[in-house]
This record gives sequence, structure tokens and C-alpha cells, in this order.
Amino acid sequence: MRAVRLLEYGGRLAFDDVPTPAISPDEILVKVRSTAVNHVDLVEASGTIRQIFPIRPTVIPGHEVFGTG
Repeated sequence: MRAVRLLEYGGRLAFDDVPTPAISPDEILVKVRSTAVNHVDLVEASGTIRQIFPIRPTVIPGHEVFGTG
């Protein structure tokens, strides 16, 4: 699948192929049709609040999505 990923704090976003995630029986896989990267995502990506809200670089930003199951 294609995804936009943050490879390092303060770095550029990369658009590339990533493996389809494995899901457990109590989860669903959503085919995302639309998403947004908002101000909170940008602050997280900058690394300015990493002591409060750490993320793993190579994270896929965006928590507002529209899709189908």
C-alpha cells in the first residue's frame, strides 16, 4: 500500500510503499479514501513535544480519516 511517512523528527515526509498491516481478530482494516494532516501532526513531526508525546519515526501521520472497511 502507499503511505506518507515521517522518517525522522523535523524531516521531510516521504511517500512510498509500505506493507499492508496485519490485523488481529478484534480489529478492522480500513481502506482510506481521504485523510488530513493537521497542526497537531505537524507539531509532533517537528519533535518539539517529543518528551510529552513521543512518536516513532517512520510513523504515518494523520488521525482524521475517511474510508471503507
